[in-house]
Amino acid sequence: MLRAVGVSTEKLKFVLGSSYQRSPDYILDMYRLGSLISEHDAKRAGAEIVNRTDNAPLSGLLYSVLQVLYEQYLDVDVQFGGLDQRKLFIAAKEWSPKLGYKQRAHIMNPMVPGLHGGKMSSSEPAKEVVSKKIDNAIAIPQAVEVNEGLAFAEHVLLPASSSRGTSKIPHRPGTRWFWSLWFIPRLTRCTMITRNDVLTLPASQTSRR
Repeated sequence: MLRAVGVSTEKLKFVLGSSYQRSPDYILDMYRLGSLISEHDAKRAGAEIVNRTDNAPLSGLLYSVLQVLYEQYLDVDVQFGGLDQRKLFIAAKEWSPKLGYKQRAHIMNPMVPGLHGGKMSSSEPAKEVVSKKIDNAIAIPQAVEVNEGLAFAEHVLLPASSSRGTSKIPHRPGTRWFWSLWFIPRLTRCTMITRNDVLTLPASQTSRR
């Protein structure tokens, strides 16, 4: 994925959580932070990430604490994540100084809707499976906010192809040209376009002009 967007992997480093999670300092900070925040704070920080039930395990509350500590123990300057982590990032800004640690910068990207409902998952490794799901996705007319195919084109296909300008997407009976991302959502609001006639997006056929 990093190579696909032009990121050099020469300096890329993977860190195992177990390399610091068992250290005395990390464990002590976990207890320290646990004494400085409330149950409400912990629940709010992980509200969009941790599944809540009537009898939820305690680990759900600890998740937010541990995630905030990762910034310090990985010694990062910036943390990157999805918009579903925004409350957690806000918590990190508030909680880290309580332990005497610096605030980090946070960058968030939009959450791409899953091709069959829910948010997009990165757990499916086979490209053939992903391609098949994309081919079967339908961009529903006048439903921009929950339009799986449209979101995939806007946030994945066009940026990955470095095409913020003109891009050609196959369309019956010929082809339809999209001059900008601004134009695509407005086209899908058009009542003249039917469910089966709007923006089917086979990834293998999408190309630049």
